[in-house]
Amino acid sequence: MILAGVPNFPAVNAGLLRIGYYTNEGNYRCQRIKINVGAQMLTKPNCTVENYDLVFIQGKLFIINPAANAFSNLSEGIIRLKPSAELIVKE
Repeated sequence: MILAGVPNFPAVNAGLLRIGYYTNEGNYRCQRIKINVGAQMLTKPNCTVENYDLVFIQGKLFIINPAANAFSNLSEGIIRLKPSAELIVKE
């Protein structure tokens, strides 16, 4: 869970972030991601994200990667966006 009101928000600079309960590969792994209202997360150009479980966005998720596979929603992956949420993909 990524909370609002912290001095620094997380950023993944490079590598593969896999999201899902049974993922055992990737440079970084987590079961689920929840970005609260007022919070944000950034993935940089050398990072790719594979979602096999749940990404719940109430705040902002920035994907800064021009590659077609910068963010992949795979298998049973779910993305939930609240009305005020933002999923921002920049090249």
